[in-house]
Amino acid sequence: MKLQIKSKRLLIVEDDPSLSRVLSFLLGRDDLEISMTPSVFSAINLCQDHQPDLIVLDLALIDGEGYQVIEWLQSNAKAPFPAIIIYTARDITTSELIQFQPIVDHIFTKSRIDPCDFQQTVFGLLDKTNVAV
Repeated sequence: MKLQIKSKRLLIVEDDPSLSRVLSFLLGRDDLEISMTPSVFSAINLCQDHQPDLIVLDLALIDGEGYQVIEWLQSNAKAPFPAIIIYTARDITTSELIQFQPIVDHIFTKSRIDPCDFQQTVFGLLDKTNVAV
């Protein structure tokens, strides 16, 4: 019997459409389904319809804060909880860091992370969630 690796689902929640396309290109690979959205509302809908394995989450979105997605996930997400990478242009405060440390896998400031390092981090988290079907 041949084992197949289940396709992974990546959700990019980013309000800058150009950056979303760049991230999608950077992170594209055959075993990965990528969805993109600029809003809290549609991110929550996508999480309900197609539970992602990993979310790349900006904090400043067109209809609210990325924190709202995390709060919704904490209250409503089905197990297993998706990996989360916050990818934001703003500096994270110490209190925010403490608040999200147990929930968020990584926090990156957009201008301070090398694209190759970002890519390796995303793929590393996705590869940890491989399940044979």
